[in-house]
Amino acid sequence: MREINNFQLTQYVNLQQLECPCCHQVKISVKLVNILDKIRELIPVIVTSGYRCSNHNKEVGGAINSFHIQGLALDLHPIMITNSNATVINLFNFACGMPDLRGIGLYIHHVHIDLRQGKRAYWVKFQGENYRYFSNSDLVLKYFKSKISS
Repeated sequence: MREINNFQLTQYVNLQQLECPCCHQVKISVKLVNILDKIRELIPVIVTSGYRCSNHNKEVGGAINSFHIQGLALDLHPIMITNSNATVINLFNFACGMPDLRGIGLYIHHVHIDLRQGKRAYWVKFQGENYRYFSNSDLVLKYFKSKISS
């Protein structure tokens, strides 16, 4: 089945990069693929999590109603060029400038993006800590920078 997913969807996106790592199934929003393509035009990123089947989502500790299961979310890890935190911050800022993204989460090594409905959600998650939600991206960055500098 792995070979069947080995084809280019867009200039910068191969379907194989978005498949579930355990079963190789793929369910992904065309809008999300186009957003990933736009991101990759300017920022080199690796998709660390695309579509997840229910079993894989459970294995990785994903939320029961994860947008990854619905094919509406991606976790993106910037390819390290210089300071990794600055690169993650740059990716976060770029994602915040994309109006179709409704969920944007900042983690120490990656950025989560999704196409949820409703009001935009921003959060920060550090390993071993609870999610912290914020009303805007400036507050996310202020909190994130304070945590990584301490």
